[in-house]
Amino acid sequence: VGDPVRAFNLSGCLDDPTKTFVRMSNRGFTVYTGLRKGVPVSIVSIGMGTSMMDFLIREARAIIDGPMIVIRFGTCGAINPSVKLGSITIASKGAMMLRQNFDALFSEPNSLSSRYSFSKPVFPDPKLTQLLKEMVQEAFQESPDTFPVIDSLNCTTDSFYSSQGRTDSNFADDNADLLEQIKSQSIDTLEMETFQLFHLGKCCRLPLITSAVALAIAQRCTNDFLDNTTIKRLEVVVGSACLDTLIKYPMAVGQEMEGSGCVWFQKPSSP
Repeated sequence: VGDPVRAFNLSGCLDDPTKTFVRMSNRGFTVYTGLRKGVPVSIVSIGMGTSMMDFLIREARAIIDGPMIVIRFGTCGAINPSVKLGSITIASKGAMMLRQNFDALFSEPNSLSSRYSFSKPVFPDPKLTQLLKEMVQEAFQESPDTFPVIDSLNCTTDSFYSSQGRTDSNFADDNADLLEQIKSQSIDTLEMETFQLFHLGKCCRLPLITSAVALAIAQRCTNDFLDNTTIKRLEVVVGSACLDTLIKYPMAVGQEMEGSGCVWFQKPSSP
């Protein structure tokens, strides 16, 4: 997750929060490691952006033996008008990267097509993603119309402002028509981390199994926003579904870390 408050709230979904191992790092990460229904899991807040996702995955990969299973759970803005506020969007259709061409600032004429570029989509692990979708659907089976679970194509951006089409007269971003270009790509949601996670999952030489889900808290087509009370309630429900997905994903015998050297056997600490 990105938000440290969300991570703290989700740590309450662990079996015994009083025995949770908590680590705050100089990288800006906060890690909560404990048991969910008897299975060890970690909840990590990383802040925002692809660089923070890169830090987490590469440095975790360096110290973890065997497969890693990672689900990103965040929030997003909906760019597809059919995606209603409160939708739970599963990035099963993949994630694209929208980034600025920094050299375009120094060339003339500075057209929109030369200033911003889209990558090809990269995809999550299909087995993990299907399980995640099923677990989230089960969590919302009594309110599927109010909080629909949808398959989505995500777009990760390198800026919350310029690359997401937010105009600012203080900067020469040349992005007045960028939202229309984003819509033309059949993109459903905008955020800032998922592409990096999926891309690392594809280029990692060791098993790195990835998926992502995000709450649609803003509708960019209408400038409507989900209220904070509903967001906080949904975060716990979706977060619990993410944890249950992790513990139900099948791993081969001998692939789970165990023993006195593992973090969940260390002395618990307080936040």
